[in-house]
Amino acid sequence: MDEAVALVARTLDAEYSEVVEVLSGGEELLIVAGVGWDEGVVGDTIVGAGFSSQAGYTLISEEPVIVEDLATESRFEPPTILVEHGTVSGMSVVHGQQRPFGVICADTTSRRTFTSDDVTFLQGVANVLATAIERKRAEQEIEEVREAERSRIARDLHDEALQELSGALVDAQRVQPKDPASVRLLERLLASLDRMGPQLRGAVYELGLEGERERPFSELLEDLMDLHRSMAPELAISFDLGDGVVDEPLGRMGRELLRIIGEALTNARRHSGARNIRVTVRSSGGKLLAEVSDDGRGYAGLPRIVLPRTPVNSR
Repeated sequence: MDEAVALVARTLDAEYSEVVEVLSGGEELLIVAGVGWDEGVVGDTIVGAGFSSQAGYTLISEEPVIVEDLATESRFEPPTILVEHGTVSGMSVVHGQQRPFGVICADTTSRRTFTSDDVTFLQGVANVLATAIERKRAEQEIEEVREAERSRIARDLHDEALQELSGALVDAQRVQPKDPASVRLLERLLASLDRMGPQLRGAVYELGLEGERERPFSELLEDLMDLHRSMAPELAISFDLGDGVVDEPLGRMGRELLRIIGEALTNARRHSGARNIRVTVRSSGGKLLAEVSDDGRGYAGLPRIVLPRTPVNSR
């Protein structure tokens, strides 16, 4: 959106350009991107729908709207934001035909007659913007479906498969074979069932991360440590949260970081021959850093992992 309004203002030689988004309910519109406007306008300014603004009227008319003199405009009520910034002429088109997302506009402080080529250009930018928004929303919807399915699988594994496995382990422990061959077979069976429990819990944890987006990152990390301790009780696995690590949900970035830490822990458990494993997470220079170290024989595949830290409440 920022690139679109910058292109529109530069190409049409307009002092102002903005993208106005339809808010939920359709009664209000929000300026979500723009160039030329005073500080605080973009992201905070609401304009009315319908005949109370040029953007609202554009959505109703469903065709490009050209204003040569805002002071004499009679089709809609000139919005205060345009009057305060001294705009005289303007042009606006809808972006998103099947599912209108909003309006993109160009405004000038001097009287201007926009040509059909100007309209075609603005509509072309609007169409590209609409395609990008539609693709982004479709990706989000697919991701939501994927996350919901992962959460469902995690619940099913926890409520059914894990419970069945626990029951099978208890039943197998009650068996008392008499011949040596059966004893050895039972020992192998018990060992396999015993290993499968933590592995299944690991899968449940991995799949269930998608449904834990509201839990603090520190709590999820502690759960991850407990999981790996249960898989390798003979190891001392510790972790340290440094100063500055937010004790809040970190969204998708936090979940991805937890998966990477989990993979590093798995490598250390299986391949390093270590007795002690330590996970350190800290914040530095606006980034979240995680380090997995151990006292084993050495494994070159455990680098420091650095991911950019995203503000929790950012758009």
